[in-house]
Amino acid sequence: MRVTPLVLLSLLAQLAAAWRAPCPAAAQDTLQRDSPRGRSADSATIIVTVTRAESGLPLYGARVTLRHAAASAATDSRGIARLDGVPPGTDTVDIRLLGYQPQRRAVTSRAGEVLRLAVALERLAQPLDTVRVTARQRALPFDNGFAMRRKAGFGQFISHDDVQHRHAAHTSDLLRGIPGVLVTYGRGGPHIAMARNTSHCHVRYWLDGVLVPDDEDLPSTIATRVSRPNASGQSSNQPPVMVDRLNQDLPTFHVDMLRPEEIESIEIYRGPSETPAQFRVQGATCGVIVIWTRSS
Repeated sequence: MRVTPLVLLSLLAQLAAAWRAPCPAAAQDTLQRDSPRGRSADSATIIVTVTRAESGLPLYGARVTLRHAAASAATDSRGIARLDGVPPGTDTVDIRLLGYQPQRRAVTSRAGEVLRLAVALERLAQPLDTVRVTARQRALPFDNGFAMRRKAGFGQFISHDDVQHRHAAHTSDLLRGIPGVLVTYGRGGPHIAMARNTSHCHVRYWLDGVLVPDDEDLPSTIATRVSRPNASGQSSNQPPVMVDRLNQDLPTFHVDMLRPEEIESIEIYRGPSETPAQFRVQGATCGVIVIWTRSS
């Protein structure tokens, strides 16, 4: 191929032009400015891309705010937030997302340009206060069926929580206010009766699953041990002898013999129709009170 002087001059001119041309500027990692051509002459646009620092993936929902211009936007699914109509000048961009360390950048924008900002957010390790749970262990009674009978809906029930909340001075105070239960006081202690029965009708008691003997259940004479002094003046136990019960000052059970803090729960049955089969006593039509103690 023959090179004419005209072609040679053209090649030399192109080489000279390429030599004189400046090298293109390297792109910055976090900030990039676009040409203002075709943009609004009196405002700027700021585009912020928010990603995860550990993976580089875009973050959705990050809030991007200009502090002085009062402009705000949230990132989309691509992690991009766009702020249009930004007044030219220096401002501060705040980038926040719940669970991530907030970032703040100072930017200077010029009228008509598009400013692109890339920000990577790091996860925020939120320290939590130590949570301590303290519980006082309470010895629960054996499964005496209290909850099952209470759920059945027959009778009146006083639970351990009820005992604690009432702050009763005496166990009989726990029974005051129970529908259908009358509490009166005499020389021998409290007398519990059911409103539907007569005053001469005696309530039967069960204590920790054992029937408490009534006056009518005890024989007229009982066997007891009588302590008598021997020849040396010291007492000695003699064989049991029969003693007339009617002439002895034997105490009759009443609920105030138990302190409220000893009570786990109480069941009140006001008549035979309410009383479960295991607590029915022949001839007892005046009501039944079942007491469970905390030591049972």
